[in-house]
Amino acid sequence: GEVAFQCRKCRHINYDRLDAFLCVECGYCSSGSFSYELQAGGATSAVAILSEDDLERSIATLQIRDKKYNELQASLKKVISDANSSIGNKRNRDSN
Repeated sequence: GEVAFQCRKCRHINYDRLDAFLCVECGYCSSGSFSYELQAGGATSAVAILSEDDLERSIATLQIRDKKYNELQASLKKVISDANSSIGNKRNRDSN
């Protein structure tokens, strides 16, 4: 016979948590499912890191690009904030 609390896939019984969402042995879930889709491809512009110098150069490049990204993000937030405040000011003038 089949026990009500056993996993339908591997027949394991989790005595610590009989009403568990996932089976602790195989990961089976009778209530739902998970699906993943991966896409991969060759990185044609990637640079191989073969030495400590290459590593340091790559880290420096990443730090420079991270700094530029953060600056662009801050300026975009400022533009959005300015646009929102000008829209708010215009609405206040129109309602008066």
